Amino acid sequence: DAKYIPRKIPIRFGFLFMPNGVNVNQWDIKGATLDTLSPILSPLEKLKSEILVMSELWNPKSNQGDGHYFKDASLLTSMTINKTAGSNVSAGGISIDQLIAKYIGNHTKLPSIELGIEPTAKGVDGAVNITRTYANYISWSDKNTPMPCEINPKAAFDRIFRTKIEDANVPLTIDDISVLDTVMSDIIDLKGKLG
Repeated sequence: DAKYIPRKIPIRFGFLFMPNGVNVNQWDIKGATLDTLSPILSPLEKLKSEILVMSELWNPKSNQGDGHYFKDASLLTSMTINKTAGSNVSAGGISIDQLIAKYIGNHTKLPSIELGIEPTAKGVDGAVNITRTYANYISWSDKNTPMPCEINPKAAFDRIFRTKIEDANVPLTIDDISVLDTVMSDIIDLKGKLG
Protein backbone atom coordinates (compact mmCIF):
# COMPACT_ATOMS: atom_id res chain seq x y z
CA ASP A 1 0.00 0.00 0.00
CA ALA A 2 1.26 3.43 -0.94
CA LYS A 3 1.62 6.03 1.80
CA TYR A 4 0.23 9.56 1.77
CA ILE A 5 3.02 11.70 0.36
CA PRO A 6 2.02 15.39 0.17
CA ARG A 7 2.90 17.21 -3.04
CA LYS A 8 2.69 20.89 -3.88
CA ILE A 9 -0.28 20.48 -6.23
CA PRO A 10 -1.87 17.03 -5.99
CA ILE A 11 -3.82 15.71 -8.95
CA ARG A 12 -7.53 15.50 -8.23
CA PHE A 13 -10.31 13.82 -10.14
CA GLY A 14 -14.00 14.37 -9.52
CA PHE A 15 -17.23 12.84 -10.73
CA LEU A 16 -20.55 14.63 -10.29
CA PHE A 17 -23.66 12.48 -10.44
CA MET A 18 -27.14 13.87 -10.95
CA PRO A 19 -29.54 10.91 -11.14
CA ASN A 20 -32.27 12.93 -12.83
CA GLY A 21 -29.86 14.39 -15.39
CA VAL A 22 -29.03 17.90 -16.48
CA ASN A 23 -30.17 20.19 -19.25
CA VAL A 24 -27.52 19.22 -21.81
CA ASN A 25 -28.01 22.47 -23.72
CA GLN A 26 -26.82 24.32 -20.61
CA TRP A 27 -24.15 21.74 -19.62
CA ASP A 28 -22.26 20.82 -22.81
CA ILE A 29 -19.38 23.02 -23.91
CA LYS A 30 -19.71 24.99 -27.12
CA GLY A 31 -17.37 23.74 -29.83
CA ALA A 32 -14.69 21.06 -29.72
CA THR A 33 -12.50 22.81 -27.14
CA LEU A 34 -12.91 24.66 -23.87
CA ASP A 35 -12.86 28.02 -25.63
CA THR A 36 -16.38 28.72 -24.42
CA LEU A 37 -17.79 27.08 -21.32
CA SER A 38 -21.49 26.38 -21.03
CA PRO A 39 -23.69 28.45 -18.68
CA ILE A 40 -23.65 25.75 -15.97
CA LEU A 41 -19.86 25.36 -16.19
CA SER A 42 -19.15 29.11 -16.40
CA PRO A 43 -18.09 29.35 -12.71
CA LEU A 44 -15.05 27.27 -13.76
CA GLU A 45 -13.95 29.88 -16.31
CA LYS A 46 -10.69 30.71 -14.46
CA LEU A 47 -9.80 27.00 -14.36
CA LYS A 48 -10.74 26.04 -17.90
CA SER A 49 -7.12 25.49 -18.95
CA GLU A 50 -6.74 22.99 -16.09
CA ILE A 51 -9.90 20.90 -16.53
CA LEU A 52 -11.16 18.36 -19.02
CA VAL A 53 -14.87 18.23 -19.70
CA MET A 54 -15.97 14.99 -21.31
CA SER A 55 -19.28 14.38 -23.03
CA GLU A 56 -20.98 11.84 -25.28
CA LEU A 57 -20.13 9.08 -22.81
CA TRP A 58 -22.66 6.29 -22.71
CA ASN A 59 -22.65 2.73 -21.40
CA PRO A 60 -24.71 0.66 -23.86
CA LYS A 61 -24.59 -2.28 -21.42
CA SER A 62 -26.90 -0.29 -19.13
CA ASN A 63 -29.70 -0.21 -21.70
CA GLN A 64 -31.54 -3.05 -20.08
CA GLY A 65 -33.89 -3.21 -17.14
CA ASP A 66 -34.99 -0.40 -14.87
CA GLY A 67 -33.15 2.87 -15.43
CA HIS A 68 -31.98 3.74 -11.94
CA TYR A 69 -30.74 0.29 -10.99
CA PHE A 70 -29.01 -0.61 -14.24
CA LYS A 71 -27.62 2.83 -14.97
CA ASP A 72 -26.71 4.17 -11.51
CA ALA A 73 -24.71 1.17 -10.32
CA SER A 74 -22.83 0.77 -13.61
CA LEU A 75 -22.23 4.47 -14.26
CA LEU A 76 -18.55 4.32 -13.29
CA THR A 77 -17.91 0.64 -13.99
CA SER A 78 -19.33 0.58 -17.56
CA MET A 79 -20.36 -3.00 -16.86
CA THR A 80 -23.67 -4.80 -16.48
CA ILE A 81 -25.10 -5.38 -13.01
CA ASN A 82 -26.12 -8.77 -11.70
CA LYS A 83 -29.92 -8.47 -11.49
CA THR A 84 -30.69 -9.74 -8.01
CA ALA A 85 -33.05 -9.27 -5.09
CA GLY A 86 -30.46 -10.80 -2.74
CA SER A 87 -27.08 -9.92 -1.34
CA ASN A 88 -25.15 -11.26 -4.34
CA VAL A 89 -24.75 -7.79 -5.87
CA SER A 90 -22.26 -7.17 -8.65
CA ALA A 91 -21.63 -3.96 -10.54
CA GLY A 92 -19.36 -5.86 -12.92
CA GLY A 93 -16.05 -4.47 -11.68
CA ILE A 94 -14.20 -1.70 -9.90
CA SER A 95 -15.44 1.82 -10.67
CA ILE A 96 -13.14 4.23 -12.47
CA ASP A 97 -12.99 6.62 -9.50
CA GLN A 98 -11.60 3.85 -7.29
CA LEU A 99 -9.20 2.74 -10.01
CA ILE A 100 -7.89 6.31 -10.26
CA ALA A 101 -7.69 6.51 -6.44
CA LYS A 102 -5.40 3.48 -6.46
CA TYR A 103 -2.96 5.35 -8.70
CA ILE A 104 -3.11 8.96 -7.49
CA GLY A 105 -4.91 8.66 -4.13
CA ASN A 106 -1.63 8.41 -2.22
CA HIS A 107 -0.94 12.08 -3.01
CA THR A 108 -3.87 13.38 -0.96
CA LYS A 109 -4.94 12.84 2.65
CA LEU A 110 -7.86 10.66 1.56
CA PRO A 111 -7.48 8.43 -1.51
CA SER A 112 -11.13 9.17 -2.30
CA ILE A 113 -14.21 10.56 -0.64
CA GLU A 114 -17.74 9.72 -1.65
CA LEU A 115 -20.34 12.31 -0.75
CA GLY A 116 -24.11 12.02 -0.90
CA ILE A 117 -27.20 13.93 0.17
CA GLU A 118 -29.58 11.27 1.44
CA PRO A 119 -29.50 8.00 3.39
CA THR A 120 -29.30 4.79 1.42
CA ALA A 121 -32.54 2.94 0.75
CA LYS A 122 -32.83 -0.60 2.05
CA GLY A 123 -34.62 -3.67 0.81
CA VAL A 124 -35.91 -4.78 -2.55
CA ASP A 125 -37.90 -2.79 -5.09
CA GLY A 126 -40.91 -5.07 -5.50
CA ALA A 127 -41.95 -3.47 -8.79
CA VAL A 128 -38.81 -4.74 -10.57
CA ASN A 129 -37.53 -7.31 -8.02
CA ILE A 130 -34.07 -5.74 -7.67
CA THR A 131 -32.14 -4.83 -4.54
CA ARG A 132 -32.14 -1.10 -3.86
CA THR A 133 -28.36 -1.31 -3.31
CA TYR A 134 -27.87 -0.61 -7.00
CA ALA A 135 -29.72 2.71 -6.82
CA ASN A 136 -27.64 3.84 -3.83
CA TYR A 137 -24.07 3.47 -5.07
CA ILE A 138 -22.08 4.55 -8.10
CA SER A 139 -18.62 3.95 -6.59
CA TRP A 140 -17.37 0.36 -6.17
CA SER A 141 -14.06 -0.81 -4.68
CA ASP A 142 -14.59 -4.09 -6.53
CA LYS A 143 -17.52 -5.62 -8.39
CA ASN A 144 -19.27 -6.70 -5.16
CA THR A 145 -18.37 -3.87 -2.75
CA PRO A 146 -20.03 -0.46 -2.99
CA MET A 147 -18.31 2.56 -1.43
CA PRO A 148 -20.64 4.16 1.14
CA CYS A 149 -21.38 7.88 0.82
CA GLU A 150 -20.91 10.37 3.61
CA ILE A 151 -24.10 12.43 3.92
CA ASN A 152 -23.26 14.37 7.07
CA PRO A 153 -21.45 17.63 6.13
CA LYS A 154 -19.70 17.89 9.52
CA ALA A 155 -18.42 14.33 9.27
CA ALA A 156 -17.21 14.98 5.72
CA PHE A 157 -15.45 18.17 6.84
CA ASP A 158 -13.80 16.35 9.74
CA ARG A 159 -12.60 13.53 7.47
CA ILE A 160 -11.08 16.02 5.04
CA PHE A 161 -9.58 18.56 7.45
CA ARG A 162 -9.05 16.84 10.82
CA THR A 163 -6.32 14.35 11.56
CA LYS A 164 -8.20 12.71 14.45
CA ILE A 165 -11.77 12.51 15.66
CA GLU A 166 -12.49 14.43 18.86
CA ASP A 167 -12.55 12.44 22.08
CA ALA A 168 -14.18 14.18 25.05
CA ASN A 169 -11.51 12.76 27.40
CA VAL A 170 -8.47 13.82 25.35
CA PRO A 171 -7.52 17.48 24.86
CA LEU A 172 -7.16 18.64 21.25
CA THR A 173 -3.68 19.20 19.86
CA ILE A 174 -2.90 21.66 17.07
CA ASP A 175 -3.12 18.79 14.56
CA ASP A 176 -6.66 17.98 15.69
CA ILE A 177 -8.10 21.46 15.33
CA SER A 178 -10.14 22.18 12.21
CA VAL A 179 -9.31 24.94 9.75
CA LEU A 180 -12.16 27.06 11.13
CA ASP A 181 -11.02 26.52 14.72
CA THR A 182 -7.53 27.77 13.89
CA VAL A 183 -8.81 31.16 12.70
CA MET A 184 -11.32 31.63 15.53
CA SER A 185 -8.98 33.81 17.61
CA ASP A 186 -8.40 36.02 14.54
CA ILE A 187 -12.17 36.36 14.10
CA ILE A 188 -12.64 37.34 17.74
CA ASP A 189 -9.75 39.82 17.49
CA LEU A 190 -11.21 41.32 14.31
CA LYS A 191 -14.66 41.69 15.90
CA GLY A 192 -13.07 43.70 18.74
CA LYS A 193 -11.40 46.05 16.26
CA LEU A 194 -14.54 46.51 14.17
CA GLY A 195 -16.67 47.49 17.16
